[in-house]
Amino acid sequence: MSFVLTLITLAPQTYLDFTTPIKFLERQNLFLVRMTNHAPKTQWVVTDVPMYAFRIGRPIPPPLAVFSEKRLVTGNLTEEQVLDIINEYDPEQVMIGRFRFPILVASLSDDYRILYSRGRRALYLREDLKGN
Repeated sequence: MSFVLTLITLAPQTYLDFTTPIKFLERQNLFLVRMTNHAPKTQWVVTDVPMYAFRIGRPIPPPLAVFSEKRLVTGNLTEEQVLDIINEYDPEQVMIGRFRFPILVASLSDDYRILYSRGRRALYLREDLKGN
């Protein structure tokens, strides 16, 4: 029964993605294209969607290798810790998309610029890197 309720609730939200997969993939690929363009100048990527770092062949700092909701909910990983890791590793790219981090986003504006955003996802590029 709960499966049916979930399906009824989520179906309208995902209908367009399944009926027009090309548009869905194009939106996802825009992030990948921009990240790939800067991959040669990137040593570290901080992201809560690790598949993006994997797809461009760049590592995530080890303390963030498992970036899960469970770690956030249990307090095993806090927004402040993520910010400390960013300060320590100084990643060239930061991509936030799954979770809300208001303090982190506010602090990124000092050293990073938004390269691309869509919906909840935003890709930040360190200010010293040039290009689109």
